[in-house]
Amino acid sequence: MPHFKDLIKSLIKKIIKGKTRSLCMTDAYPKKPARDNVNFFRNRCFNQKNKALIEAAAKFDTTFLLRHIYDQDLKHPEEYFDEKFSNRYGLQKIYELITINRTAMTILDIACGNAALLKELQKNGHNVIGIDISPVRILNNQRHIRKLYLALAEALPLEDESADIVVATEALEHVFDLDKTLKECYRVLKKGGEMFIQVPLENFADGTNHLRHFNENSIGFCLESYNFSIKKIKLIPYLTPPTPGWIGEGIIYL
Repeated sequence: MPHFKDLIKSLIKKIIKGKTRSLCMTDAYPKKPARDNVNFFRNRCFNQKNKALIEAAAKFDTTFLLRHIYDQDLKHPEEYFDEKFSNRYGLQKIYELITINRTAMTILDIACGNAALLKELQKNGHNVIGIDISPVRILNNQRHIRKLYLALAEALPLEDESADIVVATEALEHVFDLDKTLKECYRVLKKGGEMFIQVPLENFADGTNHLRHFNENSIGFCLESYNFSIKKIKLIPYLTPPTPGWIGEGIIYL
């Protein structure tokens, strides 16, 4: 795949380097955990690759992350079934909430993947921006969305208070540093801006790339720690139409 290695090398030069931190591993927060536990990880690994990812995340080893994503893209560059807008209830619900009685806005999608949500929002005249760590997905979709950037959620390439809305669907369970990610989301949001988040409920649809699990208590604590005001938390299906046994996603409206 031409240019991918050059893109990755360029990104590595721009990535902020985090200090090595102790590994805080827990499946779910109590109602009021200690403030220094915001960047937490699961304590029961899905497999050996998952364990290696968690260990790399604890050291903020972004080189390991880039290599992992690059290898993953080489094996499966195509769009997954559950990445399609027509198959994702959460994307459709967020689209509905954003587009009801709204004028054109600047919308940032973190870990946008194939930019399925952004493509739909762009049709409504919104100024859409997407970031992802996958070179394949960025290059495959730049012809549709002009402002797609290869970047980390922990170092968003946006100015302070530049986005009306930030979206993070199926993202927070993957990021290396949850603390930095949420700080960045808060930084780029305009005053009075809104954030829409979708995460799996606990170990629902678990996999190698899931570094942490969330429940209502843990996601609520994390968001309120950064001065987000939670408007609504709702349990939703993962796929459209709802698949039996797949009702395990949570959508959070801030």
